[in-house]
Amino acid sequence: MRTEHHHKRHKIDFADAKKHRVRERVEQLFLKLNQHDPLFPLAKDMMAHHFERLPASGQRALQRMFSRCPHETLAFYKEIREAAEKVLGIYHGRRKTRNN
Repeated sequence: MRTEHHHKRHKIDFADAKKHRVRERVEQLFLKLNQHDPLFPLAKDMMAHHFERLPASGQRALQRMFSRCPHETLAFYKEIREAAEKVLGIYHGRRKTRNN
């Protein structure tokens, strides 16, 4: 009985440690993107903009994805980054036509 209790406790501790390591990997991913991707600030703002407009259940699902899966987080970021490139292209296109 006592051994079973310790196994359950250690299993929970290991699960918590794994969640913590994954969260750290996602945080590191965003730090690296911030350092190396010039579109990161715009993409991050766009992610926040869309996140705020999701219903509460969608926000929780996205937060769970960010805390559990760095690969899916990166895939999501890449899609938002593509949208940021388009926004930036539209903005620069408008600036060029105004200046001419």
